Amino acid sequence: MTPEGEVKKEIRKALAMAGLPFFVPPVGGFGKMGISDFIVHYRQRVLFIEAKATSGSKLTRMQAIFRVQISDSECPYWVVDSSNVDELLASLRNFKEEIDLCFSNSYLPAKKS
Repeated sequence: MTPEGEVKKEIRKALAMAGLPFFVPPVGGFGKMGISDFIVHYRQRVLFIEAKATSGSKLTRMQAIFRVQISDSECPYWVVDSSNVDELLASLRNFKEEIDLCFSNSYLPAKKS
């Protein structure tokens, strides 16, 4: 397995442990060039995760363009590599907890009877 493949494996494991649904867009001629490796969708929020082998790995031109295109949406875009993959699970749990807090009963209007 490639070094980037190892990082992707760890990302999948962290997403499963955090209980966050995700999908992996198709690559090649069937997908959008530059789209992130993982798209997480949880309670009306979207998180994009790009996997890289090492911290020195740069985004490709198309990945950089995609990152700029989604920047107006205020969706987080994380680059995860071998130097920060160990911190991912905690970050994912924080992401989920913040969203759950926004959807807790204290933030929702009272139901009309």
